[in-house]
Amino acid sequence: MANQLKMAMKQAILALAQRGWSHRRIAQELDVHRETVARYVRLAGDEAKPAKVTLGADATEGPKPAKVTAGTEAAVGSKPAKVPPGNPAAQSRCEPFREVIQKKLDLGLSAQRIYQDLVVEQGLTASYCSVKRFVRRLGKDSTLPFRRMECEPGHEAQVDFGSL
Repeated sequence: MANQLKMAMKQAILALAQRGWSHRRIAQELDVHRETVARYVRLAGDEAKPAKVTLGADATEGPKPAKVTAGTEAAVGSKPAKVPPGNPAAQSRCEPFREVIQKKLDLGLSAQRIYQDLVVEQGLTASYCSVKRFVRRLGKDSTLPFRRMECEPGHEAQVDFGSL
């Protein structure tokens, strides 16, 4: 494995990163590429971490009950189940702004512009990704307009890959 750092270099990268050094500073100090530093720091964070075990005041306390999901019987006295994110019954935060978004789509504005306008004009608190998904869903329903361009004979000409 030619593209692997020696263990001493890996440990030096991790030790300096734990001290709060930036990836760029570590790279300059150890004479390695900063993306290499970032990769080893990231890999160290991804390694298997021990499971967190939290015990109550009484160590004989059993495990927590399983969460109830939509479609299963809820136990008496339990909280109502949350609707899963992929569920069509879940309402988007953009739904109250449907008419405004549709009007802006009809004007040909992009999702980014619609998001910016909604935040400024309407006080939208949803994220850009929510607006983007909502616009994408609305865009499936709309068809592209066909615009016919007409002009007097001899005013325009079209030449494809040729010369006059």
